[in-house]
Amino acid sequence: MDFGKRGDASRQDLLARLGQYQWAHSIDLGHGVVTPGKWGPPNPALLAAYNRIDFKGKKVLDIGCWDGLWSFEAEKRGASAVYATDDVSQRSFAEQPTFALVHEALQSQVKYLPNLSIYDVRTLGVDDFDVVVFSGVYYHLRHPLLALAILRQVTATGGHIIVEGPVIENVKDSFATFYYHETFADDVS
Repeated sequence: MDFGKRGDASRQDLLARLGQYQWAHSIDLGHGVVTPGKWGPPNPALLAAYNRIDFKGKKVLDIGCWDGLWSFEAEKRGASAVYATDDVSQRSFAEQPTFALVHEALQSQVKYLPNLSIYDVRTLGVDDFDVVVFSGVYYHLRHPLLALAILRQVTATGGHIIVEGPVIENVKDSFATFYYHETFADDVS
């Protein structure tokens, strides 16, 4: 869908399609079109991490990609292969149409795996990812340390694992707090 070449009608069609969905990420589709992400502009800390990595020719794994912001950003920066995984069974809907729409609009080559648990990424048969993005996921997991161990197994020697998520500060005599029976940050997972 190259709406830049087809003109205003294609752009208007894309804008109408964007309005049909709820978006988590704000993704720049070019030509002044940005998805209306409820989380606002990209996380500055993640953007800074991306800016420190040369993605050209790299193999990237994005865990919990949601709308695909960081997957498509890696592709834009020259990654040779990007695997975008999610586990939509953990949500109240069965598919992520926003990812598909961005994929189409950007004419992307990102491989999308919407039903792949973090604990099953070894089934991809790839154990040499140059960059692994683990953003906004670990605090949803019952076994976050196991997830990190698995990610290390699929990361190339010298590769990067970008981990992002909230940190609880000033918890007396505790290095981690697990909320199995309570809600943390309005998130029941």
